[in-house]
Amino acid sequence: IVVHEIKKSSKLVEPVRMQVLYYLWYLRKKGISNSSAIITYPKERRKEEIRISASEESTIENVLSDIKQIVKKNTPPQPTRKPYCKRCSYYHLCWC
Repeated sequence: IVVHEIKKSSKLVEPVRMQVLYYLWYLRKKGISNSSAIITYPKERRKEEIRISASEESTIENVLSDIKQIVKKNTPPQPTRKPYCKRCSYYHLCWC
């Protein structure tokens, strides 16, 4: 199985990579271990192939554990402004 993810630009490389690694981790947990992903940036005419390693699998599990801890809290953490906040789909969730 090959997961295809298409993005407009490569400005947010690490979040996109984590998103795709999560998809591969999830497939592995469902018994589909021989999978890979291709991230395509059409405007840049560039593709990146991704396979999940054992260390990346551990990183995904740690991130998911951190997310669960945040969800258990009574109040959400304070938002931190990032350079891309104004263009983010969740802007109103954090700042309104």
